[in-house]
Formats: sequence, structure tokens, C-alpha cells
Amino acid sequence: MHPSELLFRLRQLPQDAAATIGQLAVAVECLSAQSQQIQPSAPVAFTPDQLITEEELADWIRESLSTLRKWRVSGKGPKFVRKPRRVAYLVRDVQDWLDGQKVSSTAEADARRDQRTKK
Repeated sequence: MHPSELLFRLRQLPQDAAATIGQLAVAVECLSAQSQQIQPSAPVAFTPDQLITEEELADWIRESLSTLRKWRVSGKGPKFVRKPRRVAYLVRDVQDWLDGQKVSSTAEADARRDQRTKK
């Protein structure tokens, strides 16, 4: 049961209803499972000259594989290395690309987007 569903059901109970041990156990299990799912991943410990897979990159920058693949087709993403059966990314190239994505305001982000769409 998802925590939001659990909360919804608990709110539907009368104010004076007593919870059973079983109900409390389900609530604790549900909340415990959810908290384990949202734990942040460990910091990435790649070296600049290391080649990483698209799966590792997706996990690192928290994007889907399909987004990375669309970026490769459109040229919007980081530089990549085409291997015979796989795609790899040089960590240094990814870091350079990430640095190039930094903006200091939404106005700057909008101006960059407008420039890209004019091309």
C-alpha cells in the first residue's frame, strides 16, 4: 500500500476509532518501505578519465535512459563514445556538459532555450 493511500484510509476512520496492532504494523511497514525507496544514492565516485555506461550516467544525473537517447539523437546531451555494441560517456565530457548547463536565473535559462530553438 502506498503511503498516500494509507493516510487517506486513516483519515476516513472516525476520530475516536482505536487502531489495532495489525493496522499499526501495516502503517509502519508501508512508511518504512517508502523511506527506503527515497534514500539518496551514494555520491558518484568516478574519475575524470573513466568511461561510464549510459545506465551509470542516467543514475548519476537522475534522467531516464530514453531521455539520454533522445539527447544523443538531437545533440543536446553530453558528448559520447560510440562503441561497437554500446555507448559510453567520458566522465570529463559529462562534467563539462553539466557545467555548461548551469544558469544563474530563469531569464538566462529562457534566453539559452530561445537561442537553441532558433538554430
